[in-house]
Amino acid sequence: MLTQTLRSTAIAGAFLSLHVYSNAQSQDDLGTKIDSALTKISNAQGAVLVAKGHHVLLNKGYGYACKEENFLNTKDTAFAIGSLTKCLTAVAILHLEQEGKLSVNDKITKFFDNVPAEKQDITVHELLIHTAGLGMTNSTREEGGDFAKLSKAEGIRRILNEKLLFTPGSKPQYSNNGYVLLAAIIEAASGMTWENYIRSSQFKPAHMSNSGFFAEKLWKPKNIAVGYGRRKFGRNSPDAVPGLFWGLKGAGGIVSSPKDMFAWYQAIMDGRILNSAERAKWLKGYVQYEGRPAQEGYGLMVQNSRRNTPCLNAGGGNMWGFRASITIYPVERVFVFNCTNSDETDFMQFNLAELVPLFGPVAPGQMQRTVGGERRGGTGS
Repeated sequence: MLTQTLRSTAIAGAFLSLHVYSNAQSQDDLGTKIDSALTKISNAQGAVLVAKGHHVLLNKGYGYACKEENFLNTKDTAFAIGSLTKCLTAVAILHLEQEGKLSVNDKITKFFDNVPAEKQDITVHELLIHTAGLGMTNSTREEGGDFAKLSKAEGIRRILNEKLLFTPGSKPQYSNNGYVLLAAIIEAASGMTWENYIRSSQFKPAHMSNSGFFAEKLWKPKNIAVGYGRRKFGRNSPDAVPGLFWGLKGAGGIVSSPKDMFAWYQAIMDGRILNSAERAKWLKGYVQYEGRPAQEGYGLMVQNSRRNTPCLNAGGGNMWGFRASITIYPVERVFVFNCTNSDETDFMQFNLAELVPLFGPVAPGQMQRTVGGERRGGTGS
């Protein structure tokens, strides 16, 4: 799963420095330049989508989806997106709040019985921003790690009975366990499985026809990437893993494509998934890590760009070769998604979000209209 280092480097490194492009043709030229640069990367393997507004500059796959079968990564290849799953879990919580089925200020005692005294004041909000004091995982490597076959009851029991790492609300510390509890809260509030609520609240309105979950047989072999990493789980294909259990659910386990993730973002921003009030919460940072400019948000990190506009980003990965990152500039309407299915590539070590031509000037008042005037410290791109 995702490490803190991976999250902080999701938009690290410099890649290009170009003049401002102001029209669609120039942006198309930029897409060609990006493609040319990516093709030159050693062992390029993965897929990328770069968009400005509704205009997609580049959506392309690189290298092999499955070397053994000579299947290539394409613009339609599906990848395990790792901890980017948390972005969709967080949006599901906001969607439930929009429906009046919960509040982010609810205490977890509303959803779970027999909560130990020291955890009874933990809120949904604190789970979302990693300030609940919970640990990273509720399973051991010997049990199978992410694929430990934990029942819902056992997964929740372990988390609720673990020793707190710190007083809830006092500081952020990244936690998969918090998002496992959020998956259980989604089920309690919606009356649906976590998977089915993600489908109905996000996949369906965004028309994400190429997205699903671990162990689902939704894709043809040529359309789903195989991972090439340090560990093996069968053939390392997300649709062939043992299952999606309660050591990972909510924190990971979604499979998607760059095109679908862009559709998801568009559906959020145009109101098909979240209304303006809930969207404003999603675009906001809440708590800052000591010594770092970024703030923890709802499934995303938030910091300021060099133009003093918000930059949202998240990254995810696992030990069997998959890594993915998403970078969003809501004011400039820039969206970047990149992913890989190999540990043997430098494909993720560039900064597409640094592409100056995509940004241009910010009109007075535009940031206030987009994110309600929130200003956040940081040194983003």
